Amino acid sequence: VDWGNAVSTPLLAFRNMANVGPRMICSDKYERVSNRNREREPIQENELRITAQGRMSQYLSYALSLFKEPEGPDDEQKQPASSVTLKGMGRAIAKTVSVAEIIKHRVPDLHQVTESYSSELRDVWEPLEEGLNTVVQTRQVPAIT
Repeated sequence: VDWGNAVSTPLLAFRNMANVGPRMICSDKYERVSNRNREREPIQENELRITAQGRMSQYLSYALSLFKEPEGPDDEQKQPASSVTLKGMGRAIAKTVSVAEIIKHRVPDLHQVTESYSSELRDVWEPLEEGLNTVVQTRQVPAIT
């Protein structure tokens, strides 16, 4: 066994890869397959999924509207929410914490229960050239609820 060749082979595979944030992307030999087919748990009625791209003012106005009494005739059947669940993953954790703190200051007698965990995400990369294998990258992403 040629150990010098075994060590250099993985390094050669990463020379064409550009390090973009937490992901490794190979632009000339692989393309990422869309993750739209993965199963997601349904969003509950009083649940907000915070993203890094979303606007904090939008999240705040929606969450605060859930706590308000219904005003119009169409809203007579709706009751004000007794709780709201905020969920954020990865780079959205800081925004999730900020939204929760602002809501706590604006809604009286509101208490916070926080759960932190990590979620496993799988990225699938399909080869653009023949002879290459499909690459599956598994990563642990922190999340907060």
